Amino acid sequence: MLGHNSDLQKTSTEDFHAGYSLPEINPDLHYPVATKRTGGERGIALIMALFVLAILSLVGITYMTSSTLETRINFNSRSSYPVFYAAEAGLEEGTYRLKADAINPIALSLVDAPTKVVYIRQSSSIVPTDSSSPYYDAEYPSSNFSTVTYASTNQSTNLMPYQWVKISMKTKRLSGHDVDNTGLTTNQDVPVYYDGAEYLYSPPTINATKTGYRVYQVTAFATGTSGSGYKVRREISNLPPFPGLPGALTLNGPTPNFGTPNSNNYVIDGTDHAASPGAALPAIAVISNGDVTSVKSQLARPDHYTGSGGSGTPAGTGDVQNVSSSMPSAYTTVQGLEDMLTTLVALPGAIQNGTNTSSSNWGTIASPKINVFDGNCDLGNGSGAGVLIVRGNFSANGNYSFDGLIVIIGTGSASLSGGGNGHVDGGIFIAKTRDTVGGALRSTLGIPSINYSGGGGNGLRYDSAKVNNAFTNSNIFTKLAYKEMSQ
Repeated sequence: MLGHNSDLQKTSTEDFHAGYSLPEINPDLHYPVATKRTGGERGIALIMALFVLAILSLVGITYMTSSTLETRINFNSRSSYPVFYAAEAGLEEGTYRLKADAINPIALSLVDAPTKVVYIRQSSSIVPTDSSSPYYDAEYPSSNFSTVTYASTNQSTNLMPYQWVKISMKTKRLSGHDVDNTGLTTNQDVPVYYDGAEYLYSPPTINATKTGYRVYQVTAFATGTSGSGYKVRREISNLPPFPGLPGALTLNGPTPNFGTPNSNNYVIDGTDHAASPGAALPAIAVISNGDVTSVKSQLARPDHYTGSGGSGTPAGTGDVQNVSSSMPSAYTTVQGLEDMLTTLVALPGAIQNGTNTSSSNWGTIASPKINVFDGNCDLGNGSGAGVLIVRGNFSANGNYSFDGLIVIIGTGSASLSGGGNGHVDGGIFIAKTRDTVGGALRSTLGIPSINYSGGGGNGLRYDSAKVNNAFTNSNIFTKLAYKEMSQ
């Protein structure tokens, strides 16, 4: 049995070799020889693999953390932006409601003392003076308010959900602004004023030579569903957007033409005729010493021109003064005057008369108007009050009267005529920035001109209250400052 099996095995092997031949080995070729790895080499590979895995894990963790952080940032942004804009909407409503022509206006008499405050709120359930309320005004305990007035928001649909808007006068106590340099604990509740250049303390008591306008603080508070909150504040003043008159009559340009009136009744008086008068102005303001001499030589009755310089130097020669050193910077260049004019023309409530020479509403003392004329303006023998802005020639005759400010910037000319009692109580400002109505701007100021024919009327008297009447009665506010606050 064993022999038989050996024969089978042998036969099979022989048959294999008989059917197949092994390849010959070429001695010139080098064949790889299997080597056996040591234990140390296998350990280094494991360490490298773990190191790569750690790096990949770190990259993955960093990516996940970054994605989570970005998600949180996006969420916070989506949550805070609406709250921020809601607070901004509160500021806008608060500022708007102080205007005389606003819907449901808030009278300035409600905030005309440091002890008065107005809260505009979204609902009667919001009580910012209640310390237990989630919408408590944290400034209230130290504000010294004794008269609190509540008003409802004007918003009815698509509410921007601010909680409340606070309106009050600016004082040292509320602002931390030490305007009189006596420390923040002294004179805490005296109002702060602004004159266009600096904050003032209680004029005219301390700043007797300066005219200041009250500063109001409008503060808005809003919260979101995520708990995020914003409190923002804006300071505003009903400072007139017109920087001020250098003289009762200002001829802002070289070698001005003054076609003098001959009436014995005609005067230009730079003394302030307001009920609470401020500082006097020159009767006629010009921009060079040469212009002083030129205008004085054109006066028929020089002693009729009086103001801050008396009747002139020498006495009786007419109060015509060179004000170039104190001229507001906006008045010194053509572009500056045009920029100021653009601001005046765009004032809320201004009546745009276009090329019409007359207005359907010249205004009254009780209801002054801002009238804008893109060309000539003819008051005729009528009357009006407020502000006239004229780009062409201004004319009036007979028994005309105007209470307020007449700004003639453009072709810079005025023509007054008739033997009546025509007069202006306020001020007149003339500058030539264009040679023709609607023409190109000049590179330099041109010759301003005012001409009288006939008797000349009763003249011009400076009145600061009437100059500013249209601005203050319309409650036109200038934005002075803005800041975000912590609640």
